[in-house]
Amino acid sequence: MMLFGATVGNVGDVLAAIFLLGFIIIMIMIGALLLNMYKKNKKRLEELIMLEKQQNIILKNRVDDINERLSRIERLLKEKN
Repeated sequence: MMLFGATVGNVGDVLAAIFLLGFIIIMIMIGALLLNMYKKNKKRLEELIMLEKQQNIILKNRVDDINERLSRIERLLKEKN
């Protein structure tokens, strides 16, 4: 059947096209969701790394302070003996 110079497709072709387009759209949405999750996870990991670096600096300062105190105590003990 011709309608204004174009052929009319059958129902099976239309359903297949709708199914294929729906599948493509779902795949694009899943890809976008995965990309969004990746970006959030990357940002969270960067924040955790920065927090760990700050904690390491604090611990290093504490160790340096304890070493300095220990050195003073050792000098005082040597002076007494």
